[in-house]
Amino acid sequence: MITRKNKRGLSNIVATVLIVLLALAAVAIVWGFLRPTFDTAASETNLRTKCFSVDVQPVSCIWTVGSPDSVTVRVRNMRGEAQSIVADVVNEAGASVASMEESAGPSLGTVTFEGTVTGTGTPRRVSVAGIVTGDAGERAVCPPVTIDCTQYAPPGGTPAPG
Repeated sequence: MITRKNKRGLSNIVATVLIVLLALAAVAIVWGFLRPTFDTAASETNLRTKCFSVDVQPVSCIWTVGSPDSVTVRVRNMRGEAQSIVADVVNEAGASVASMEESAGPSLGTVTFEGTVTGTGTPRRVSVAGIVTGDAGERAVCPPVTIDCTQYAPPGGTPAPG
């Protein structure tokens, strides 16, 4: 025969199990909301770490006066895991007049970019940056390095005012 005292003990056990299950469910729900944040932060940290190891140095930026004007940028890939290198040539107002992207090539190798000046104004500076790729395929542009461009007028050419 079951007495009232035994029923009361069983009720306490059921209540304790239900409280534990509710606590576990709450933890699972909170983790479901927070996990994407942690994954994104980890991915961004991975890309920043790769950028710390990248060292791309612009060697030269030569603007050739012609019809059309062209620009040649030489970049040395000093070290790191850059998948590609991007060069952005800007005019005196800071507007882009030529943007180019090439494969990074081997470490200590030189990459040459050749492009046509498409914007208006005189090419003044080039910013060069390595591009790294994360484990999930996301791309990040590392901090750029900037140098001034020099003008070259071919024989018989007329230097542009500047």
